[in-house]
Amino acid sequence: MSGDTPGGDGLDERQKRQLTRVVVLVAVAILLALFIFRNTRDVKVSFVFFTATSSLIWVIVSSMVLGFLAGWLLPPQIRRYRDRRKAKQAV
Repeated sequence: MSGDTPGGDGLDERQKRQLTRVVVLVAVAILLALFIFRNTRDVKVSFVFFTATSSLIWVIVSSMVLGFLAGWLLPPQIRRYRDRRKAKQAV
């Protein structure tokens, strides 16, 4: 009986982790698809100088991307600003 595990299900730990990942990814994909299909109506977005109409899901995705980019690009700038301010105060 080679390959049998004490649990009797025939899966080793690596296979169990892979199966868990697949199940979670499928669940997330289903939720994402539902989220997209539920948010397809058009919405009016007011910018500073103009107004545009877009699908709600694109507004959400654009906001996510812009938030990610800001969170990725701004921390080094903020850190440099703080370091320069501390250096000026030390002088």
